[in-house]
Amino acid sequence: MKFNVTILCARAVTFLSLASVVVAVLPNGECSASNKTCELENNNVIGILNGIYSVEECRQQCLDNNGFCTVFSHYNSAGAPFRDTCILLSDCLVLDTCVECYTEDVRSDCTVSCTAAVEGIIGDNLVDFAVDLTKEACASECEDLLGCDAYTYHFGNSTTYPETCFLLTELLKPLSLCDDGTCLSGSPECNLFPCGFRVDGVFYPNIIVVNATTDIDVISDGSCDTLLAVAVGGGGTTSVDAGSGSGYVEFAEISPLPSGQLRAEVGGPTEVTKLTDRSDGTTLLTANPGGDGGQTNGADGYSGGGGDTTSGSGIGGGGGTDGGDGEDSSYPGGMGSALDITGIPLAHVVISPGDGGQGDYGSGGGGGGVIVDGRGPIGGGPQHGEGFGAGGGGYWNEVSAEGYPGIIILELS
Repeated sequence: MKFNVTILCARAVTFLSLASVVVAVLPNGECSASNKTCELENNNVIGILNGIYSVEECRQQCLDNNGFCTVFSHYNSAGAPFRDTCILLSDCLVLDTCVECYTEDVRSDCTVSCTAAVEGIIGDNLVDFAVDLTKEACASECEDLLGCDAYTYHFGNSTTYPETCFLLTELLKPLSLCDDGTCLSGSPECNLFPCGFRVDGVFYPNIIVVNATTDIDVISDGSCDTLLAVAVGGGGTTSVDAGSGSGYVEFAEISPLPSGQLRAEVGGPTEVTKLTDRSDGTTLLTANPGGDGGQTNGADGYSGGGGDTTSGSGIGGGGGTDGGDGEDSSYPGGMGSALDITGIPLAHVVISPGDGGQGDYGSGGGGGGVIVDGRGPIGGGPQHGEGFGAGGGGYWNEVSAEGYPGIIILELS
């Protein structure tokens, strides 16, 4: 069973998934690079500063260097070969791989313009318009025009105003989706939506849901001061007959906001899910995996796995749901956490408990995991628990034996 979707956009995010347009400066064609550093040469190293514990402090050291520093590399406390070190550089011609480091170009032409596949109402907010432009030229026109704080661009496949750029004072609601890639709207200052997350050049306002390990930048103009993080560990995997527990669910409200880039490490089957601040290596949240089902008793988890039967006779216990215990059979079911996940104060996405797996002849069902906006992994049989982090069912049905991966949800308020 494979489940390879990297990022799931919540309902409030789907139609406002913003893509960042950057002017390429580093050798990788981007303005920044994770786990890459510039090759050190005799004439490009301005200084190597020890005791620099955050990306922000390193960036400021570069900006304060009177224009000589254009690129910096920062190593955090887990870095190699440097640790808690800031390298100031005049240029960067070659990128090399490094451990727990981050490199960024600070020149003014390395700018970000956020765009969304939506358009608003055009009326008194119209400053000017231009035809026969590319989307990049449209963004540049807005950046250069006094009073332009937003723009809407229609691509050549648009049936109305193809290749036309509307320069606006603001993006007026209500917003409507641009079907089939016909248009987009954006802002030179990336301030259409003041709070959100950026991953690989894509901006996600307010909330992001990831089910694979991802590096995430937190974006805020100061109007958001709290990060709500929810983590689900990987589901347990059954090697014999008893049901496995689902991955544990943990959440935390973090304030003030982390200052550096976050790493969301999403656990696969039997693995821990963890959120860390890459600027200093601090672990912000950890969710353990569910227990693995064995020969007799169901395993513990967010929801417990069902118990096995004696000598393969009879029906095993069903997996627990909603933080409940797994059902007993000849042997007891695993203990659930009793956590009510509906009490987690998420505003932009709905999470609900997944059903536990069914008990089968001679085997127990896996513990139910977490459903996110009605979605979860698929591929297991009836003995498998439902949802992210769900536990595997008894080994009589091998397709159901392996647990489902966990998930991380981040929301700003």
